[in-house]
Amino acid sequence: MTYKNIAMIIGSFMFLLFSHGCFADSNILTDSEKSFLKNLFEKHQNNTQKIDAVRQFVYNNSKHEEPFDKDKWNSELMIKMMIRNYKEKTNSRPHMTCGLRALSMQYILNLIEIKSFKVQVYTDNMDSFLSHTFLHVYNNDNNKWEVHDPDYNLIYMDKKGNRVEVQDLIFTKLDEIIPYYDDGKKTIKGWNSSNIILKDNYFEAVMLWGSFTNGSSLLIINQKRFNPYQEKKDYTLTNKQKVNFLQWCDSVYRSQWNIPFYVLLR
Repeated sequence: MTYKNIAMIIGSFMFLLFSHGCFADSNILTDSEKSFLKNLFEKHQNNTQKIDAVRQFVYNNSKHEEPFDKDKWNSELMIKMMIRNYKEKTNSRPHMTCGLRALSMQYILNLIEIKSFKVQVYTDNMDSFLSHTFLHVYNNDNNKWEVHDPDYNLIYMDKKGNRVEVQDLIFTKLDEIIPYYDDGKKTIKGWNSSNIILKDNYFEAVMLWGSFTNGSSLLIINQKRFNPYQEKKDYTLTNKQKVNFLQWCDSVYRSQWNIPFYVLLR
């Protein structure tokens, strides 16, 4: 199977994606706050600018720092705090993890009707199965999916200047990928001390959340970078037994989001 074939297969899965109702149970954001967010981002001329502005807003008005906010799973409350920090410059940014920042960005994208879904990339270089979470966002400007990471405030481009999809990070030589940091005030490109951990570890396997209409997810593993059969003692499991990555995914994700569909590629 060639890389082009893989890209076509993954591309076909994208059209099966649906947005999760992660935020339907909370009504903390008022109508005026939602209108504020819509006006803040819809003033931009195109989708590229809108998406970048949402990513920058979440990054600039929150931070990944312990102790994490006790209400961190309440995305609307976190966004409410972000709005306050943005308006009042209070330096009261909520403390959130990578996944929670991604969910906050996804909530705002939903408000302005831009499709996105959560992805997790994994490493087998640690003592347990660790992951990093960001978003795959559909950009109508070029009719393509692209990576947006509000935790590191990164997008990724190839050497031709095209924004890349998550499968490019898993299968392409990472020396041919250029990360771009842009917080709205300064731009930094290239692998450096702040993002090299991602290159060295995490772009080995990826979970595409909710890839199928029944809620199951698509897990793609590049076996040249990631050994799915290596056993580790993982502390997310109650009995802390040694399991390999496929067993771990089956145990952890079956109970929460249905068992993933696996694609292992050499």
